[in-house]
Amino acid sequence: MTSSDTKPAAAWAPSYRRGVAIALGIACVWSFSGLIFRSIEEAGPWEVIFYRSIGVSLGVSLAVVLRYRGSTWLACRRIAAPGIAAALCLCAGTLLFIHAVQLTTIANISFLIAVSPFIAAALAWLLLRETVTLRTWIAAAVALCGVLVMVFDGLALGDATGIFLALGTATLMAGYAVSVRLGRNTDMTPAVALSGILAMFGSALMVSDFSISWHDLGLCLLQGAFISAACNCLFAYAARSVPAAELMLLGLIETVLAPTWVWLVISEVPSLATVIGGAIILIAIIGHAYSTIWLPSRLVRAGPKPM
Repeated sequence: MTSSDTKPAAAWAPSYRRGVAIALGIACVWSFSGLIFRSIEEAGPWEVIFYRSIGVSLGVSLAVVLRYRGSTWLACRRIAAPGIAAALCLCAGTLLFIHAVQLTTIANISFLIAVSPFIAAALAWLLLRETVTLRTWIAAAVALCGVLVMVFDGLALGDATGIFLALGTATLMAGYAVSVRLGRNTDMTPAVALSGILAMFGSALMVSDFSISWHDLGLCLLQGAFISAACNCLFAYAARSVPAAELMLLGLIETVLAPTWVWLVISEVPSLATVIGGAIILIAIIGHAYSTIWLPSRLVRAGPKPM
């Protein structure tokens, strides 16, 4: 067993500021997922989930094996109940998200998923007894105003089923954030691999025809093996030092960027309410990130402690 295998998981935790920076980077990269799924030409949602999950499970499993080598099974066992809960939430959230893409616009999905920070805050308070800093509540309140502007517009234009699925995705993503936060003293990366395996086998039961074009296969593997695998592993890493509510709040930048890429590339034009609400959310995110990273350290807490 190598020294890295026996090193306490807490020693691998990033600093609070680095965790915030990682969370912002994750949101930027993840924002391309909507464009990738919208660009799929023929494959149905279950086929997309199946081949994407292959990419996720293989990509993350390889990363875990390369890191832990002979201690891989031990690392998998250490995730325990929080890891299993995280895997189930991530798996189910993926299923709902990909089906929602088929039923409503990327903008509507992004806006509705933006309620995740508030759900995460409630769950974290209930399960982890995490308090939320005043600046986070202020930023969340500002972001909520932007969300409300866009959600009311999206409800008027979108499909009810798609909206319901997007809200379900938001709840499950909040559950995932809280779960990995609960297991922050353990490397939760194996939970991401487990979510991919669960989604792969679950979707395989629903696929009637496994044939898929090279174009669609490439997009599924790109999203699964690179974007989803990398982002979820880094998310679990950032969760060791950043509270769940703040993780989800920082992720709101995806709400602004995802519809933008779809608009620029395939002309899925957002409404005026989208632009206004997105601008409000972006202001909240930039303000929160600025207060976290650039203000003097005395104004920034080093960890999740009450104000």
